[in-house]
Amino acid sequence: MKKNITINMQGRLYAIDEDAYNLLKQYEDSLRNYFANKEGGHEIVDDIEARIAELFDEVVARGKVAIDINDVENIVTRMGAPRDMDEPQDEGADENGAEDNPNGQENGTQTNARTAFETLKRFIFRSDRRLYRDIANKKVSGVMAGLAHYYGGDVTWWRIGALVIPLLFMMWHMPQVVFGMVVAYFILVITLPPAFSPADRLQMNGRDVNPQNLAEEVTADNVSQTQQQPNTRPGCVGAMGEIIIFGIKLVMFLVAAAIITGCFWLLVMLLLLLFAPTLVMFESQGLAFPWTEHPWVGTIGIVSVAMFIVLAIYGLMSIWRSHKNQQSGLSSGSRWALALLLLASLTGVMTCGTIIVNDLLEQSDRFTDTLHTQHVKSHTHNGFYVDDDEWEYLTNNGWTIKQGTHCHDRYTKCGDYYTGNRHRRYLDCYDENGQQLYQVERTDSLLQKGSYTLTAVVRADGPGAYIYAIADGKTYKVEIPAEGNTGGTLWQEAKATKNLMEADSTKLGSNNRLVQIAEANDGNGYGWCTVSIKGIHTKNGRISYGLTTVPSITQNQFYGTWFSATDFHLAKQ
Repeated sequence: MKKNITINMQGRLYAIDEDAYNLLKQYEDSLRNYFANKEGGHEIVDDIEARIAELFDEVVARGKVAIDINDVENIVTRMGAPRDMDEPQDEGADENGAEDNPNGQENGTQTNARTAFETLKRFIFRSDRRLYRDIANKKVSGVMAGLAHYYGGDVTWWRIGALVIPLLFMMWHMPQVVFGMVVAYFILVITLPPAFSPADRLQMNGRDVNPQNLAEEVTADNVSQTQQQPNTRPGCVGAMGEIIIFGIKLVMFLVAAAIITGCFWLLVMLLLLLFAPTLVMFESQGLAFPWTEHPWVGTIGIVSVAMFIVLAIYGLMSIWRSHKNQQSGLSSGSRWALALLLLASLTGVMTCGTIIVNDLLEQSDRFTDTLHTQHVKSHTHNGFYVDDDEWEYLTNNGWTIKQGTHCHDRYTKCGDYYTGNRHRRYLDCYDENGQQLYQVERTDSLLQKGSYTLTAVVRADGPGAYIYAIADGKTYKVEIPAEGNTGGTLWQEAKATKNLMEADSTKLGSNNRLVQIAEANDGNGYGWCTVSIKGIHTKNGRISYGLTTVPSITQNQFYGTWFSATDFHLAKQ
């Protein structure tokens, strides 16, 4: 029967038998005596004690209840005695103290047993070193420097890759991949421990944490701090680099704040969507995703978002505390747990978010289709779709659409009125292929018997468009001159009259409409002409007239792309 005692190392409690405790105490006393008069000796001993605590954790993880003397002897042998520091290392040993294989090859059985999966696993999870954030060589947070130590390679190339690869994905229109990379970096910043102590830096570089290596690390660190010149002012290039680094840090801070703020907003919106689906903000868009119909998706989504927010804030606070106290903060197990919980919560957010978003998008598409159908139905008159402005003009002026093939649901226009009034609407139709069959008509039915003259102001960019009149079963028509969108006889007459009247400013001032026609389109006119149909005879007092390109009326084919007409006037002869 052996007596067991409980000891406290680095804030952790361990059960250890009395013999093992005595050996451990002798070992620590020898270390303290050896390093008592050396620079950084106290820090070296503390790092060794922290390493011993990690090795004790490994023993406890194997299922041992109490640490015995054999465990302590193995640790002492592995760590090395202080007297070994003065003995030169074997030249045949590698940086971890292991001798090189004389054949330069692994055991044949081990080589044959190693699979591709094991090789990949050993590359991803290296057993000879630990992954830290290298804060001594950091530019932003030390993640890239830590990855360079862990996997090898120049840290500069790691940093270049971290900037270039996201830009390439943005150029390839894959923002979701860039977002995933940003979130992955954010998780690494939270979960990776910073390499504060010499022991951390040794493990980061794959070196054993023993008295000799610790002494070398502390000495090198002290020399580095002595050689620093904080008062040296940086040059222009150095200052520019500092500005760039500050900008990157600011962007990373804003990204972290945006992620957390976005998660808060997402949580609030999810709660409202699940438990208050009757809000106007959802009903007006035809959206609904009540919790009673989707309990599992809703619950998992809420828990995942809330957990991600809490874990992210907790991780950032741990980073702040660790930098403030110059300590690693969370233990290795806690960091693994934090990383796994962050990944689990992020997976839950993305999975539930994808389900919810896809459902809402389908609802939105159906709602949009319904609104469009209702809009088209409410704007369809006599089988033709007409927007509000055009319908108001047509109905106010008594026009009825008789035909509208290839008219692209546009029967009027404003902007090129012959007086230059950009807001005046008129009949108009355009088709780039000139295949429109257009007929707009109105009827005067309270006329006196007799003969009438129909006048209109018209224009076109090709022959084949007509104004027409129908009375007592007979059709009258006249072709629209193809003057194009400049000039026109109406503009020419106005310009000529204006030139004659320029000598008399009184007469010119009283003819404001004449001046507007002459100066329309920067003095170039819009191609308008006045045409008339004379001798329209009616016995029943009813005349229908309008604008058309329908061959059954015109007896011709239209050879242009557009035509316009306005100011129809029917006068008795």
